Amino acid sequence: MTKSTLYNMYKIGILLILFITPLLYIGIISSLLNNLFNAEADRVMFLLYNTPFWFLLMFITGVELFRRAITRKFTLIAPVYLVMMGSVVIGITGIVICPVAPALFSSDALVLLAVNVTIGAVLGLVISKLFNNVCDK
Repeated sequence: MTKSTLYNMYKIGILLILFITPLLYIGIISSLLNNLFNAEADRVMFLLYNTPFWFLLMFITGVELFRRAITRKFTLIAPVYLVMMGSVVIGITGIVICPVAPALFSSDALVLLAVNVTIGAVLGLVISKLFNNVCDK
């Protein structure tokens, strides 16, 4: 493959990851917290309160990557830490603001935070690797 083809594949990979992550979050949280909520409506309400934060985090991550790519000013905070810290904030905020979240004030809240940090870490590592490949080209 030529360098421009690899460059375009890395850029497309970053965009796909940014779009697919909130959907991945919905699937993982829905299956892990299935036994926590008694009614399907409570689980849907919880996801409706939390999923928009993931779309917002992915938007902020995309804008930050675009800024770094254009200005070529790299900070000490790698994208992996940016996404991980954002996912922790999402988890805590989602637990606090959601009306059905009092059911989460147990060990299930720790499961939610662990899932958020894990998704954030994996996503951040993949984006960081792809972004470094794009910037190296």
